[in-house]
Amino acid sequence: MFNNLFSVIIEHFRSPRIFLLGVIFGFGLCVIFGMKLAHDGYYGAFERVQGPYQIDNHFLLSASQISKVIRSGCDTENVLVLIGGSSIMNGVGQPIRYLWSKKLKENLGDGYCVYNLAGPAGALNGFASTTMDILGAEYKEVFLVSDMSEGVVHYPPDGVMSQKHYFWDAYYKNMLSTDLMNYVSEKKALFQGNRKKLSESARNDLEKIELSMLLDGLFYYNDLWTYIDYNYFTSYYTQNAGAWQWTPRKIWPDYDFEVDFEVLKSLTHYTQPVDSEAFKATLSKYSNLSAYYDDSSGGEEVSSRYLSKLARQIEDNYLTRVSSNIILAYIGVSPYYFDHMAEDVQKGYEDIYKSKAELFESYGYSVVRPRFEAEDFIDPFHLNTLGGWKLADEVADRILTLDND
Repeated sequence: MFNNLFSVIIEHFRSPRIFLLGVIFGFGLCVIFGMKLAHDGYYGAFERVQGPYQIDNHFLLSASQISKVIRSGCDTENVLVLIGGSSIMNGVGQPIRYLWSKKLKENLGDGYCVYNLAGPAGALNGFASTTMDILGAEYKEVFLVSDMSEGVVHYPPDGVMSQKHYFWDAYYKNMLSTDLMNYVSEKKALFQGNRKKLSESARNDLEKIELSMLLDGLFYYNDLWTYIDYNYFTSYYTQNAGAWQWTPRKIWPDYDFEVDFEVLKSLTHYTQPVDSEAFKATLSKYSNLSAYYDDSSGGEEVSSRYLSKLARQIEDNYLTRVSSNIILAYIGVSPYYFDHMAEDVQKGYEDIYKSKAELFESYGYSVVRPRFEAEDFIDPFHLNTLGGWKLADEVADRILTLDND
């Protein structure tokens, strides 16, 4: 009897129609589950785009998940502070227990929430700016903090290549403000013009990202996939994972260690003695400021062509509409290198900083410039814990000033 029943069931499932219905039903369940996950959220504790959330290990940070993390952890009566920008702002070189953005939260005190969404090679436009637009209307006040690195405004609102998926994730899930959606439509020709300047490979990558996020906006497969990746096992090989390969992302550690502050103060640099070839190569690389000057001034003044181009980019940037809530931090080159540069190069750096700061401030941005020492850096640009805390002090003071105005 049971053998006959089993045979009947097998025969039914061998039917193409039944098989197709099963595929459709299974696919539908996956879509429903993905939509539920996008709404409910599943990320754990979030400190920065490292550890479980490393984008250089092919983890597609989700706009719906980050928004859920913030909404769950920060009351709308608080002031929301979002950190964007590059690996400098991410805190590369700083252990998680002494991360500069944690110090910033401590300095700001109650009533403020701080989330570090800066990432490798990031710019002002990216994870943080997209999140600012998504949540801007929900919070008492939202501030965005980024570094004033070169290229900081050279991108459309979707940011650098490694962060573009996040913007289009929000775009195709209708999470963005009406103003930003309209801006994207208005500036379509500008974005297309920028894309023509990309290599064919980069254009193809961007088209794949947009298509992938368009489909994800319909079927929510990224939320489902990353849910499995985050909670159960890493579903593909990534060489940076090391011993954590194939394990759930949620147990991947962010790097952490105790800091001996007295030892930090006594260090000048970790890897490049002044008489080494590595030091000389680094010095030569960062002494070349030709991109900022032209022959008309004899190399004495920052190029008006460069500043005009930068001004156009600032004007075209959507974030200029909310520039009064944006703070740009000028980090500069470590004094360990700067002090060994020729006098004209040192003067060039100062002139470039002043020209850029004045231009940004003329459009309503705030610029801060902490005074760093050689002991504050781990390399030419990245800050250690000492430098990170100086940055936190300056940024906190500026936020409190702006918030009380």
